[in-house]
Amino acid sequence: MSEPSRVLRAIVVTTMALCFGASLIGAKAGEAANGGLKIAVVNPADLVAKYKYTVEQRQDLDAKAASLELTLRTWANNPLIPEVDQKKMSELVFKGDAALSGPEKDQLKKIQDRSKALGDEYTSLGQKQVGQTNAQDAQRLQEFTRLVNDTNKRIDDYKTSQQTEIQAQAAKVRDKVDTDVHASIAKVAKDKNYNLVFSSEVVLYADSDITQAILHDLNK
Repeated sequence: MSEPSRVLRAIVVTTMALCFGASLIGAKAGEAANGGLKIAVVNPADLVAKYKYTVEQRQDLDAKAASLELTLRTWANNPLIPEVDQKKMSELVFKGDAALSGPEKDQLKKIQDRSKALGDEYTSLGQKQVGQTNAQDAQRLQEFTRLVNDTNKRIDDYKTSQQTEIQAQAAKVRDKVDTDVHASIAKVAKDKNYNLVFSSEVVLYADSDITQAILHDLNK
């Protein structure tokens, strides 16, 4: 399961708990017109999925996750070119061939050609039998090994930093969704004189479902 998917799942679970807890913050018990409890339910999954803020943030998190995955794969597949070329290559590949200008396509091809040439040289040297290599070959192999190790370290460092950033953003999204949904449930419940509001996930039946009213309040 991808990081954005785990985040959204956590938001749904948290919101369900929030809705359940929010059942205690409606209008005061016994104040319904008929003298009994006035109960409504909400669908927490719908609240999360259809809240505009959640949709926007999910798209942003998905885009960042896709960019990270492509970047790491591009660097791993082209470990022998310089760092600046790796970054430019991943940038151009993520942009997509259809969106590249003529000069950008030429630049990408040059980087790809350099990477292939270095890769072919590395493979050729690695296939030489013991006794067939000279001092220059050994030095070149040592340089290639250093470049591969440098790339692997760069991949690990970048992956850690970007995942930390994505997780931090996801935590902010979760907190805001919790706060906004909580406030909206309380507002709508009070406006409509509901004493209790439960998640539809834990209530088998209720006359009133105020999910759409809450979404209208959230997205206005």
